Amino acid sequence: MRSPSAGLRSVGGGRTGQERTIGRRSVWRRFLRAREGATAVEFAMVAAPFFVTLYAIVQVSLLYYAESMLETGVAEAARMIRTGQAQSASMGENEIRALVCGHVFGLINCNEGLVVDVRAFPSFEDVAVPPAVGGDGELAAGTYNAGAGSEVVIFRVFYSYKLPIPDTVTGLSNMSGGRRLMAASAAFRNEPF
Repeated sequence: MRSPSAGLRSVGGGRTGQERTIGRRSVWRRFLRAREGATAVEFAMVAAPFFVTLYAIVQVSLLYYAESMLETGVAEAARMIRTGQAQSASMGENEIRALVCGHVFGLINCNEGLVVDVRAFPSFEDVAVPPAVGGDGELAAGTYNAGAGSEVVIFRVFYSYKLPIPDTVTGLSNMSGGRRLMAASAAFRNEPF
């Protein structure tokens, strides 16, 4: 004889709460044991930090390369001033800026944010230059005085480089607003021209 409740289904798909819990555990265990797609999951976990680190390495490399090229440009322009070629050709700040920018190969924007500061002094003891960054956190304005023969010249170039990666990743920012101060300088005595 059949039980009166034999033909009735229980609410919830015919499973009790305990059966559902056991079923969930077995699904979880099967998921943990499964190896299909494990590589894709592992790659997904490692990909974001890997690509952020790779991008940071490339950005830091470009930053230091640009700074090296800026130093090369300053050395070449300083030679023009030291030998008197810049003074005899009546080269001004714009021409000196163009000489420096000719060496950076588009890595920095020479039209915006590049400060050229050339100061002449009678002797090394008289040298006094202001800081590159003012109290407001911005680059100070530069002056241009290439000096006469046998004068001491301090030639400085500054650039405020906007870092595309947040400072929390690279720790390279040394100015406000996530920027890095790039600087190149030369100190020399002009030849007696």
